[in-house]
Amino acid sequence: MDARLEGQIRQAFHVGKRRTPTQDVGYAVSLLAEMALRAMSPAINDPYTAITCLDYLGEGLALFLRQGETGSHYYDPDGRLRIILEPVTFDEMVSASFDLLRHAGRDTAPVLQQMLDVIAVISREAASPGARASLLRQACLIKEEARSSNLIEEDRQPICQSADRLKTILTCPT
Repeated sequence: MDARLEGQIRQAFHVGKRRTPTQDVGYAVSLLAEMALRAMSPAINDPYTAITCLDYLGEGLALFLRQGETGSHYYDPDGRLRIILEPVTFDEMVSASFDLLRHAGRDTAPVLQQMLDVIAVISREAASPGARASLLRQACLIKEEARSSNLIEEDRQPICQSADRLKTILTCPT
């Protein structure tokens, strides 16, 4: 390999000590979910920041569905396998987006409702049975969190109704 080509290859890659949101979508999701989680901590108690983070997570998940999951095997023009990746899946991103925050926000009706609203937006892009199942799972878990929370019935009821509407939407074939 000549020195010029080697230099071009080296400049094409940057290896650092930290993950970056632009290179690692899973990391970007984790950062937003962590920010939302911290906003829900008793010391901060800022559900509006959590709601904003959920909006961004929803936009990202919808975009992920529109673009489609990437393959894991990449071949050169001659058909030889050159790179094998472990791509992040939609289910992993949905879990990373909602699991921790669902628990932290269980007693905060606006956060639980926003989670369901975000799932409704994402569901418009979810054509595959797997994606729909991931979203349905989260909607059902949010409903269960609301049922077992300290919310008053007047706050709990709309959340359960929204979850039931989502269940109907997500179980109907596209």
